[in-house]
Amino acid sequence: MAYHQQLHARLEGVGSNRPLARIGHDEVDRLIIDELDREFNLSQYDLDESDILRAIKIESILERYESVFGRQYALKIFYSIAKAGTINAAALNGLIRRPNSDFKSIVDAMIRANLVYVTAERDLALTFEGKSLAEKIGVDIYIV
Repeated sequence: MAYHQQLHARLEGVGSNRPLARIGHDEVDRLIIDELDREFNLSQYDLDESDILRAIKIESILERYESVFGRQYALKIFYSIAKAGTINAAALNGLIRRPNSDFKSIVDAMIRANLVYVTAERDLALTFEGKSLAEKIGVDIYIV
């Protein structure tokens, strides 16, 4: 059996026989929001002393962006954007559950601090500086 035939046989052995369904943009946002909502169920996590030290370190990193992260829910919004890659602002505000004016004020502060930008599709995404900050505070994202 030739190499290509062996490779094809192995790939078929692990592949799915059902056709892949197309997922729309709104469906992707809903899946991301559902996943983040489960992740934000903080009662599932146990804390220890290293978590306190990690929080103190994160606070010191975020001091440079006091105008953004001095606001309640800012870190939750930033984390959500970092984990999602790009996300619809309305869908994200549905997860954060803040009044529109509060949410918009936080996002505007992130834009002014060059951490977030609005994509052509009107979604929120991290800038290069935002991705760098996310990496510094330990958010697992795929740096593009």
